[in-house]
Amino acid sequence: KNGNHIGIPPYGYKRSQPAPKVHTLEIVPEEAEIIKLIYKLYLNCHGAKYISAELNRMGITSAKGGEWKETTIRHILKNPVYCGKICWTYKKQPFICQGKHQPIIPEDMFNSVQDKMKNNPIAQVRSDDEFQNYYHGVLYCKMCGHQIKRRFSAKTGETRVFCVQKQCQHKVVSSLIEEVDIAVMSAFRYRIEKIGELSVSSQIKKEVSPDQRKPIEAELQKAKKQKDKLYDLLEQGIYDANTFLERSKIIGEKIKTLENTLAEIESHTEPERLPVKELQVRLQYVLNNFEKATPEEKNIMLKSVVRKIYYSKSQGRTKNKSSLSDLLLEVDFL
Repeated sequence: KNGNHIGIPPYGYKRSQPAPKVHTLEIVPEEAEIIKLIYKLYLNCHGAKYISAELNRMGITSAKGGEWKETTIRHILKNPVYCGKICWTYKKQPFICQGKHQPIIPEDMFNSVQDKMKNNPIAQVRSDDEFQNYYHGVLYCKMCGHQIKRRFSAKTGETRVFCVQKQCQHKVVSSLIEEVDIAVMSAFRYRIEKIGELSVSSQIKKEVSPDQRKPIEAELQKAKKQKDKLYDLLEQGIYDANTFLERSKIIGEKIKTLENTLAEIESHTEPERLPVKELQVRLQYVLNNFEKATPEEKNIMLKSVVRKIYYSKSQGRTKNKSSLSDLLLEVDFL
């Protein structure tokens, strides 16, 4: 109740004791940038699965030095410590008090995330390609970046979309093309709903592309400090030559990955977006006419509103069809 923090400090903070009987938290700047990025990505229509995959792709490690998990992202998004609060559970009842530590996330942003998690789950989208495949040149695998293929089975009468790349086998699961259609149209409807809240195309650009340089630069600085520390440990005789070389190689690879990610961001120029009203008209046209259109017409319609749709799915339905699909689509709108 006094605002002290008890227990293991969460990611983004370290323990601090500025005075006797005062146990609080101190912000770790490089980790705080990752927390800010997680909140921004979530508010910009990305779910926990996408965020964890994006952090892993960028070479950013979790608190334990491993890969990020969806559950970790969700916990971070729900933890009031990041807006300066202390949460304690007693007899299954949570108590939230004002903490003595500095917040990483503004309270209004934290509250927006809580509202979104409760009331507005994001419909995310991905797609497929080939002819008869109307997703040709539109649907791509999120994991490997190759186009998603379409296949009709005369035995079952089903048309499915899937990734044929070897590295995606048993990792990217196929979907019925009808399921993808439903997800894509849902994403288009969601975009129309949200597009009314924006007045100019540049605002859409800001929403979709939060600044990713700071967290990567912070993680890079952290890795370089770790590498410098290795030399100190070698000089002090704590590490032998073999241990030093082994750990130096691991950190060196991490630094290279982060530097490549930074170079990719710096070389990327955000494409111009369609005016808001024009995109809204095109999306509504697709929604009104997609179902009855020919495959070729569908392909033209899709390319009139999106650059690419990225597909990911790791779980198939069980035989009794009781499990839910984790199909996710990420749409890059024009």
